[in-house]
Amino acid sequence: MEYTASDISFVIPTRDRPEKVHATLTALATQSVRCGKVIVAASGSDISSVVFPFQGQLDVAYIHCDEPGQIAQRNQGLKLLDPKVKLVGFLDDDIILESDALGNIVSFWNHVEPNTAGISFNVVKKNGRRLPLWRRTAEKLVPPGRVFMSGFSAPTEALDVSVRSTRLRGGATIWRKAVLDEFKQDEIRASWAICEDLIFSYPISKKYPLYYCAEARVLHDHEISRSGNGSGHFTRGETWALWQLYFVTLNRDLSVTAYALTVTGISSLGIIMGLLIPSRRSYLWFFLGVFRGALRGLARMLRQRDLMPLLEKPHSATSTRTGSTDK
Repeated sequence: MEYTASDISFVIPTRDRPEKVHATLTALATQSVRCGKVIVAASGSDISSVVFPFQGQLDVAYIHCDEPGQIAQRNQGLKLLDPKVKLVGFLDDDIILESDALGNIVSFWNHVEPNTAGISFNVVKKNGRRLPLWRRTAEKLVPPGRVFMSGFSAPTEALDVSVRSTRLRGGATIWRKAVLDEFKQDEIRASWAICEDLIFSYPISKKYPLYYCAEARVLHDHEISRSGNGSGHFTRGETWALWQLYFVTLNRDLSVTAYALTVTGISSLGIIMGLLIPSRRSYLWFFLGVFRGALRGLARMLRQRDLMPLLEKPHSATSTRTGSTDK
């Protein structure tokens, strides 16, 4: 089957970030090829005044969702798509496509196996900044996107070549619509469901190929500040550790023991960096949170109790938006 850009419909979930939605839609409207339907699914404030001016440039629609959270918003957007849609793209509201990103990913779709389930865009750094040396070295030794027995996975940013993967990004990926019909994504009722992309894509990789397309470059216009409220960084770390553990428990081929050993090493290194490097002080709080989250989760498992109450507990320091596991 030969795909064209018009075969791709996009769903963009958002909450109270009109400037970022405007930038994302502007990038879609200025692509070298024209996509199909674009649905903006928003909770929070009404941003229809931001979306509707693009109707002359895109086949765009707007819906307001009473229930926040990216998964709920995506599912609402999917209901509005024509049943004959072949490919569905999920974009976070802070993803900015380079002008030829859509054309390049369509071309890549037409050169991979017909049963490919999904392909992620390649997230690059602002102003062409290179990854740190340790990240570039790691990518030469370990395939990007590989999920380890611990449940943690290799980074997937700023790729030089396209790669097959065992997981995809949550908010910069195009899926074959038939796969989305087969693998329904349950709504995760949490303030920050950081592992939603791992939970969804990893089981799919066991049945269908998944890829990252290096030529389909996008900018993730989002950076977590290294300064500010230490309790906020602590809460993010704790939440991240709990969701990683939950992901491990969902897959029998993964190991809780490997998770415990890995999270101990990661948090120890992060805490040391935070203590020794003043500009990385946020690492201290984040990885202290990681350590505490892992301890809480593992202790609950030893008592043979469900992790979900810890995950569903609202955290005021985190956003209602779900996010990618890429750090």
